[in-house]
Amino acid sequence: MLRFKRGQLSLEFIILMLVVLVGGAIVVSQIGSDYLFKGEAVKEVKKEVGSIYIKRYNFSTAGKNITNKETIINETTENNNTNNTTTEQNITNNETINLPDLVPISLVIIDNNTKEHICGQYKERVQNSGEDTQLQNRCRHGKCDNNTPVIIEVNITNQGTANVSKQFIVTLYDNGIPIENKTVDGLAVNEIKTVTFDYIISTHTGHGYRHRNGNEYGNTYRYGNENNTEEEYYHNITVSVDSTNVINEINENNNNISVVIGINYPSTINNTDENGTAEVEGLFIKINGNGYLKMQSNPIDGAKYIGPDIDIHVPGNRIYFFNLEGVINNGRIKVNGNGDLYLGNIKYINNLYLRLNGNSNIDFDSIKDINTLYFITNKAFNKKVIEIGDITGNVNVNLTNKTINDIKIRDIKGNAELYIVGGDINNMEISGQINGNGLLIIENSTVQNLDIQKNNGVIIIINSYIETLNVNNYEIIEFIKSTIAGGNINNYRGEIINYDSNIGANINK
Repeated sequence: MLRFKRGQLSLEFIILMLVVLVGGAIVVSQIGSDYLFKGEAVKEVKKEVGSIYIKRYNFSTAGKNITNKETIINETTENNNTNNTTTEQNITNNETINLPDLVPISLVIIDNNTKEHICGQYKERVQNSGEDTQLQNRCRHGKCDNNTPVIIEVNITNQGTANVSKQFIVTLYDNGIPIENKTVDGLAVNEIKTVTFDYIISTHTGHGYRHRNGNEYGNTYRYGNENNTEEEYYHNITVSVDSTNVINEINENNNNISVVIGINYPSTINNTDENGTAEVEGLFIKINGNGYLKMQSNPIDGAKYIGPDIDIHVPGNRIYFFNLEGVINNGRIKVNGNGDLYLGNIKYINNLYLRLNGNSNIDFDSIKDINTLYFITNKAFNKKVIEIGDITGNVNVNLTNKTINDIKIRDIKGNAELYIVGGDINNMEISGQINGNGLLIIENSTVQNLDIQKNNGVIIIINSYIETLNVNNYEIIEFIKSTIAGGNINNYRGEIINYDSNIGANINK
């Protein structure tokens, strides 16, 4: 009990009053401006101070919540946009919003005269950390002659959670200039539609821009003569889905897909329909970093004829032109880094043994029939023996419109890519694995037997028919509008993605 004389405060009462004043000052000093004079929240603080029960408080201005070490106080406070609602209550009351996500998954440019694929880009699904996956670009640039009529095909899909019922626009651009619009009448979830454009790749269209020596887009596509004095035109072909932004999507930043196509410099290569006469029974070829080899059925005007015994060595930074003649048995060709070799007058190839290193590139689109195509080791090339090797490094191999009886590869690894487009393949065997960023794409093709020992990379099969597919899958296989008649897919920890395909093979998990 407090005792004091009339007109005189006791020492105990003075101390009590000081405690109340100091306690109130401490609490008020920790209240943010958002909470000064804000109703119930301040009342609660006053209640604590009035009872001389002071705790350490933190004020969360984001959620308008007052928290202490023991208690969470959820008070109804004002908000700039919403009255009588807290952030936590908003989160609880929000419903899941379903939206579409329009994505172009492939872009292919086709020569409208020869129906050969010039270049393309594909968006493959790759594994992130955990169980999530995302689309990643895989691109192959190319080149064609001036004034080439082309067909530009783009496959689009809706990978969101809601159907699109209204129309949207798909636009073709050349070097950023809009060329043509196409209207698409809606797109359901996981549905795929193909949009096509007719166009002419020319120095007079799309304001093609010129670069000397063609190194702007990588060493694989080098143009120019021996002295690197030719100027070349490049076209950045882009297709944009929902280019007018009429569809509200989950992701508005994945609507475009692009590829670069260059125009060949004028050369002495004969583009007539004259068939070659040289019969290649066996040919060993090795191309080193940034080397380039083009083989064609037409003769090359003004080029020297060689054969039947050939052993060609192209030094780096040089360009050679030859026509083959006679029956070539166990010939050997080596192209060193940055060297270019053009071979003409080839009727057919029976056995072709390839060793591709670094960023090397080979083009034999006009050679339609190859009996056997084996990818070999460096040792096998040097000794001219058969030892199955890899497609590795940054090598892109493009087999367009080929009829091939037998393809053998050990591994596709590194950043290597193998494209089979418009092919008719009897047997194809990958005896090792597709590994790392290795990629196999089969499009608009028929394959009777496809055997892959192990897939640790990515396989994409588009608009194709596979009679028998046998594969041990540890990563990603994507089927787009394809038929897999039979076989066994042993799916261990991999992912199988099916877009409108008929899979008759056994899927074993």
